[in-house]
Amino acid sequence: HAERPEPIAEFNSNSTICQCVAAGMGPAVLSQLAVAGSLDQGKLVEVEFEGPSLLREIRAIWSRNHALSATEQKMLEIASFAGRTD
Repeated sequence: HAERPEPIAEFNSNSTICQCVAAGMGPAVLSQLAVAGSLDQGKLVEVEFEGPSLLREIRAIWSRNHALSATEQKMLEIASFAGRTD
């Protein structure tokens, strides 16, 4: 497989990454949700590519001592359904 290039920078903020890409610092790979505003405003463009899927696993987390409310349980139900692939 191809050698992985070293990142030129690492940031903890999706907004900062979008700003750096828009300023010409280099490309980035972010979630659709993270870049939707910048795409809608024309600050960034989406680039199609061939390669492996960029799907990732996510986790729902909460405090150990927190009992889930009905609303929170519904959110988990919706998220579980949305992630199904069958």
